[in-house]
Amino acid sequence: LAVNDADLIVANGGGYDSFIDTLAKSAGNENIVYAYLPDELAKEDQAAKEDDGHDHDDDHDHDHDHDHAEGNEHVWYDFHVVEDFASRLAGALAALDSEYSSDYSDNLIDFHGEIEILEDRIAAVSGKYSGATFVASEPVANFLLIEMGLEDLTPKSFSQAIEEELDVSPKDLLEIQKLLKSKSVDVFVVNPQTGSVQIDGLVSLAKQNGIAVVELSELLPAGSRYYDWMDLNIANLEAALR
Repeated sequence: LAVNDADLIVANGGGYDSFIDTLAKSAGNENIVYAYLPDELAKEDQAAKEDDGHDHDDDHDHDHDHDHAEGNEHVWYDFHVVEDFASRLAGALAALDSEYSSDYSDNLIDFHGEIEILEDRIAAVSGKYSGATFVASEPVANFLLIEMGLEDLTPKSFSQAIEEELDVSPKDLLEIQKLLKSKSVDVFVVNPQTGSVQIDGLVSLAKQNGIAVVELSELLPAGSRYYDWMDLNIANLEAALR
């Protein structure tokens, strides 16, 4: 019913919330703003790579070296995507509610200012800790972690198994256990929304070996703003890396 009556539908896209596509199609509602536009992001990634190839000797602020072609739909941890999504959303709202278009524009400017603050923090952290390593139970926050200059040591098949709620292979489990026991990883990142006996065991092993465990969730905490949530996530990661 909500989708039927909605003037505007906001969705993540990329298969993360595919049920929205089904509901919107049934309702005949095509006014959807997606955060994740795989084809468009792939073009941007390619353009950024070509630009880096031409200008690699120049200094750039907030270089964007993500590869969205890999299909990570958790784009709310990518500030570049969030900034673009906010612009498109503000435009759609202003078109629907033109009386308050200036309010949407002013709020967008404020939000973009907050994103710039977060990007500056990331740049500062990456300068200190570039080359540090992490293992993640899922690639939920990988865009943020990689932007911080961290190296992902997680076996891809391990992440895929966890996301698809399958048993982790003994080989992948053993590989991560070795990384934790040998202290070859700096941070173990966990999604608190999903868990298993295997993940719980790895968390305990990480703590036993003095490796920081950081929870980075898929959900905005109740009563929190996006900026505050991400600011806290960055602070928690920085504390873990010290």
